[in-house]
Amino acid sequence: MPDRLYQRAIRLASQFLGGRIPLLCGASDNSVARCLDRLHIAAEAGALYGVATLPYYGWTGRPADGLRFFREVAERSPLPLVAYNLPKNIHWDMTQEFIEALFGIPNIAGLKDTRNEPEAMERIAAHPDRPPEFFYMPGNSALGARRFSAGADGLVSTPSNVCPELFVRL
Repeated sequence: MPDRLYQRAIRLASQFLGGRIPLLCGASDNSVARCLDRLHIAAEAGALYGVATLPYYGWTGRPADGLRFFREVAERSPLPLVAYNLPKNIHWDMTQEFIEALFGIPNIAGLKDTRNEPEAMERIAAHPDRPPEFFYMPGNSALGARRFSAGADGLVSTPSNVCPELFVRL
């Protein structure tokens, strides 16, 4: 999506929401600089959080590189950052240790997690060291209800775009 259209979409969503619920905006891209560009656009347009995955291309799979990426983006982001575990696109699944390390990075507000591993998701949702301000949101609708009982804070669901009323009630 071109930056102008991205900015306009966020402005319209922000106006529509009117502060009733937080607006999270995707800012994923293939470099720290490009993610930051998108985060600045999102902040100016009214987003309250930015969401970013690891880069889609050229990802080495080394946890230290991934933590450095999130640290650099979060450090310079004008918005609180939500790390996004998207194994099907990144071809790497954040490990338990990697996610625990995210807990300690300033300005990372939470994690959207789309993996299909119920037990691993429950370990994060119920993790005793997860700071109260670090929210955990599964992105897998089919596993959402079970994650709530384990301590998840919300659900980011693709089907909610089709039937939002149902997911608001949930």
